[in-house]
Amino acid sequence: MPGVDKAQQGDERAAVRVGGVDPVGAEQPDPIPRGDPGQVVVAEAPAMFERRFRGHGFGLACRNGSEYAMPRPATKSPSPTMPTPRSLRSLALLVLLALWIPGRVVSAQPAAEDPAHTELRTLKQALVAAIEKGDIDALLPHVHPEVVVTWQNGEVCRGPAEMRGFFERMASGSGRTWQGFIKPPTPDALTTLHAGGLAGVVTGDNIGRYHLLGREIALPNRWTATVVKTETGWKLAAYHISMNVLDNPLLNGVRKGVYIAGFSGLVAGLGVGWMLARRKRRTATAG
Repeated sequence: MPGVDKAQQGDERAAVRVGGVDPVGAEQPDPIPRGDPGQVVVAEAPAMFERRFRGHGFGLACRNGSEYAMPRPATKSPSPTMPTPRSLRSLALLVLLALWIPGRVVSAQPAAEDPAHTELRTLKQALVAAIEKGDIDALLPHVHPEVVVTWQNGEVCRGPAEMRGFFERMASGSGRTWQGFIKPPTPDALTTLHAGGLAGVVTGDNIGRYHLLGREIALPNRWTATVVKTETGWKLAAYHISMNVLDNPLLNGVRKGVYIAGFSGLVAGLGVGWMLARRKRRTATAG
């Protein structure tokens, strides 16, 4: 422009230059390269002509008073990692497994057996061995002084002396009724202990061989035994043995005898009736 100092023109142009376009119309090289919209533009101008402002996701670059808005992706400040719902479920599952598995291991282990059961097995073996041998002297040391025994025939023995008498009468001599065990006494389960482990009750069964009605008969029995612990060990305090009164070999034998007797009486009656009828016909014919 005529009459205007060139230096002043240069300052004005530098002050109003925006986007690299000279007001006079002449294009000048843009000192700050531009890219596509949305990209961050980095100016390579000297550090003294460049200022950057960061905030709200935008950067501002200024050179000679010209500002260029440069969008920047907003950055979040680092935060502690928060657990996700999936990780919480996994953690809860691990906790449940940690609580469940030890319980299963403990429950799978059988409970320790009371030492009293070993002593009671020894008592049973001694009693059975003495009975099978017919040795009353070996049997009585294992019974309590006040023992009570009820036998299949309803007889009751109180004390060792009465037990000896019954045993000698039924299980000794040539005419003995008791012949031995087909199935020895077998408990249903371990003895149920009472009174702090000083007493116990146990049930079971056996099959005995008896000589009755002129023949040997196998009798299934049910029994209940009570044992007590004394200073000298476990003793038999009570014993009850019985059989099924509605279904047993003795009853079946009686029924069979009744059937045979009834059939025999029927045959005999028919025979006598036939003979009487025949005699009556002969008498009528002769008359």
